[in-house]
Amino acid sequence: LTLIQLFSWFVNGATYYGLTLAAGSGGEDDSQASNATTTKPDIYTSTALSGLVELPAYVVAIPLLDLCGRRKTLVIFMIVGGVSCLLISAVEKIPTTKFHTLPMYLGLLGKLCISASFSVVYIHSNEIFPTTIRNSAMGLVSFATRIGGITAPFLAKLGNVLPNMHFLIFGLMTIISGVLNAYLPETKGQPLPEN
Repeated sequence: LTLIQLFSWFVNGATYYGLTLAAGSGGEDDSQASNATTTKPDIYTSTALSGLVELPAYVVAIPLLDLCGRRKTLVIFMIVGGVSCLLISAVEKIPTTKFHTLPMYLGLLGKLCISASFSVVYIHSNEIFPTTIRNSAMGLVSFATRIGGITAPFLAKLGNVLPNMHFLIFGLMTIISGVLNAYLPETKGQPLPEN
């Protein structure tokens, strides 16, 4: 249970900060941003939208916690966020200008989902860890998030090596984490473990 949560928190940190950094390019890597022939939002608009999308993420997550439970909500947000990241590279290969803003919207959906999963994972982990070790365990998983945040800029720069490689990595990590979270216990309505 602890290893799954460590990986989940790492992925949340890496993907959250990685998508925030990628927002500055409007859903494309830096080399493509300067050569773009279609109209895409500038760095300020993309970053503002990336931050703004967090508000509905929390609004959507709160009722889903009571409706679906902690585990299912976390799994849904992580898998949908991962799939949206994977679709970015597929959509950008379509040679028509009809879908030129779709990668940005997919990136925003990914950011919404990872923001919501970040808020849910705090609640879920607090309810999984026993009271006797809860503070230490939450410190440990928070450390994993910080490691994810440290790796995020390096992962985001992989888009310069291979176009959209960073979205591919964020998507795969998030989907794997979502599947692994399905093995964690549901904590909604359950008494907190004491030891």
